[in-house]
Parts: sequence; structure tokens; C-alpha cells
Amino acid sequence: MEPIVDRVKKKYTSQLREFQILDIKTDKGKEKVEKYGIAYTPTFIIVDKDNKEIDRLIGGAEQQVLERFIYGNIKRWEKKRQ
Repeated sequence: MEPIVDRVKKKYTSQLREFQILDIKTDKGKEKVEKYGIAYTPTFIIVDKDNKEIDRLIGGAEQQVLERFIYGNIKRWEKKRQ
């Protein structure tokens, strides 16, 4: 999953001004695992500037699925701000 996540993050970095994608390693990020209640891996979480969860995608995802998840959240956020 890591190469896919890295490609998607790189592709959308310029559009992620209002929120971020967390890349939490369950063996190293115990605090965040507990904070966000992650029970399954992989879990993709989009958070705002205050680290408040906006949306999550649970389970393995192909690059297209992950991109739709991110792009959909970007579009919803833009509409909300208008």
C-alpha cells in the first residue's frame, strides 16, 4: 500500500491546503491509533487543520479508490466554503 499512498499524496499535495492525509503505522503510532479509534489496517483518515477527522476509508484500496476518496473530500470541502 505504501507506494500507492505515496503516489496519491504527491499527486494531491498542492490541493491539500485545508486538510491532510495521515499515514499512521500501527506499530509506531499507538497514540494516533487510539486517538482515531483505528481497529483495521489500512485505514485512511483525512483530518482538518485542527486534526479533527473529516472522513475515513477502511481497508485496502486500489489507487483509483483512494484518489476518488481524496478528490471527493476536496470537492465537498470546496463547496462547503463557497
